[in-house]
Amino acid sequence: MKALQTFARLGGRIRRGEVFETNAEHAAYLASSRLAEYLDRRAATQAVAPPPPPQPVPSEVNDEIKAVGGGWFEWRGKRYRGRAAAEAAKEQEG
Repeated sequence: MKALQTFARLGGRIRRGEVFETNAEHAAYLASSRLAEYLDRRAATQAVAPPPPPQPVPSEVNDEIKAVGGGWFEWRGKRYRGRAAAEAAKEQEG
């Protein structure tokens, strides 16, 4: 639909001349009130799904001990209190 006058609705303010979409019942009300008119064409835009988020790199690929703050360190997805504890765990497995 195309707004013939500026008006407010639940979705916000629609300004005169703005093209917008609405349901059939509301469109009939707007047309009968001369607030908006029907368009001969449908909207040219289509909703597009956003791309999927990037997958995190598994921690097994990165074999480094990483500081995560507060005296905690992470290695292969497990957290250890202190660098020495993380290095000891790495030595036991590796």
